[in-house]
Amino acid sequence: MGLYPKWYYFNKPTNMAFHNLTSSEKTSSIPVQQIKSLLGLGLKYRPTPRYTTRKKLIRDTTLMRFRRNLLVKGYYAGQELPANNNFNKKMYIASTWEPPPWTIPWQIDQRTSDFETDVQQLYTKKQAPPNLLPTQLNTLSLLQKNNDILVVQCDKNLGPTIIKTKTYIKKVLDDHLHGIKTYRQVPQEAIQYSKNKLLSLMKGWMLKYDVELNHNEKKNFKSTIKHNKNPLP
Repeated sequence: MGLYPKWYYFNKPTNMAFHNLTSSEKTSSIPVQQIKSLLGLGLKYRPTPRYTTRKKLIRDTTLMRFRRNLLVKGYYAGQELPANNNFNKKMYIASTWEPPPWTIPWQIDQRTSDFETDVQQLYTKKQAPPNLLPTQLNTLSLLQKNNDILVVQCDKNLGPTIIKTKTYIKKVLDDHLHGIKTYRQVPQEAIQYSKNKLLSLMKGWMLKYDVELNHNEKKNFKSTIKHNKNPLP
């Protein structure tokens, strides 16, 4: 019992939802039992970072955003902003603009700097206690490097499952893209017309919201796995 930390015995979950769709008890040198001990915690379980938050990270992220928001609100305080009928919260892209330094009252600038200094004193980089066992951390590393299996979410809140990559691709094609009830095959002569129409709609949308396409961004197709529970006798 002394090989495991105290939290493993007192905080260990008893109902671990996990499914193995690889039809084997060992997946690429990773025993399924080890995978279950990790994925059974759920896909929302977050491993503790190795180190606590550093001052530099707080300064370059949270405090920088806080400072900009404070300065912008102070700059526009008391002003009536013009109505923007084209504003769409879902399409909003945060601006990085800051008020010119000479427009900021020295009191706000001084107090903001003092506040940032005091907050940074609360953060010291130190090693954080892990919330995963060494075997679980090793399993997580092996899963991240393994391209032969995938970790996906089952539908109906049945928890995570592991499945072979080839099997996953085949199921997506058979259950979705090749399903005649969901999709229909477009005739060859209508493809070019549909492409031109879609391109025109995209360009109009981009001009309206002043959006640029990122051609380097990867596009992924993700699907949940249908997994039926075993019926009760």
